Amino acid sequence: MMLGNPPSKTIAYDWQSLARAMSKAYLSGDFAKAEDLAWEGLSKAKLMGEFEPRLAISLSNLAVIQRMRGQRDRAEDLSNIALRILQAVDSRGQLMVKALINSACFYHDQGRWGEARRLYSRALTLLEKAASEDLLAEALCLYARLCSDQSKYSQAETLLKRVGSLSRLEPEQQLLFSLTYAVNSIRQQRLGRAEQLLAECDEVLLKGQTLQLMWKSSLLSVRGELLAAQYEASRNVSGSVESDIVARRRAVTEAYEHALDIREQTLGPFHPACADVLRKMAEFEFLLSDYENCEKNLRKALSISLSSRGPYHLETNRLLELSAMVLRATNRHDEAESVEERSRQVEKRVREIARETYVVWGEQEV
Repeated sequence: MMLGNPPSKTIAYDWQSLARAMSKAYLSGDFAKAEDLAWEGLSKAKLMGEFEPRLAISLSNLAVIQRMRGQRDRAEDLSNIALRILQAVDSRGQLMVKALINSACFYHDQGRWGEARRLYSRALTLLEKAASEDLLAEALCLYARLCSDQSKYSQAETLLKRVGSLSRLEPEQQLLFSLTYAVNSIRQQRLGRAEQLLAECDEVLLKGQTLQLMWKSSLLSVRGELLAAQYEASRNVSGSVESDIVARRRAVTEAYEHALDIREQTLGPFHPACADVLRKMAEFEFLLSDYENCEKNLRKALSISLSSRGPYHLETNRLLELSAMVLRATNRHDEAESVEERSRQVEKRVREIARETYVVWGEQEV
């Protein structure tokens, strides 16, 4: 059945040219230019008809860019419209899978983990009958990231091992796989394996000069986590040389600072991705008993998280919990009690939003 008149070749060609330019700008880290081009592409796609796959592609791509730029409410609306169009014209194809993955990422970032799991599961069900290893690898890695964030490390490991069994991965899928696997390994204290995975990321980035700066920032952020875990382990080893411990401490700080610098320049200083690095820096400074700098970074991170994610988000709660610990450590117990009560209320709401109240944040699975 025909769905309206076929689009003219000129409009279709213009749309394709804009889509390529948008993708190039996105991969180079120029998200403002990518968003402008995405809006132009959307205007062209609208001329092709209401039930047109290219309109859904434009909406889904624009949602990804706006989510990256911190415009989350609009991103959710665009993503849902794209899914409705594809449900009508291509409910089982690769375009639907891509849209499902994009929406699942949004819900994951928002802490709506039940919805994210449902969409990832649906995407993987469709991919069982498809022949796209790249999409399968991406969906498995992102689902594994969700499982790892929920402390379901064994489930994440199973998904990642399946990715590792695929014949070949494109550079971006390889980076996503290695970084996700490294984070899951660090959380299980498998530091040697994490170090090897990050070395593989270095090789991919060295070869892929066109890959966006955000991949480098992600690598630096995860490397900071690994170095912090190695630093903590080295402090507990008798006979450790002080100069070696100091060098390890400096390496952690430099990795986080470099990751933060890239994100501030690429995304702006008030983006939630910057708050994530600031929180990691604060956690390390708390470990060092550097409460002054810890509190300074916590204030910045909490301000960003409240404005971009809202008061009832897992990251906001993590920041409140650490703030209370700093207040306790500096003998401000009355303030600590107030923050702890606030944290309990936030955590209760976060659990309701996630719709999976059996998950205990940060508690390893048995």
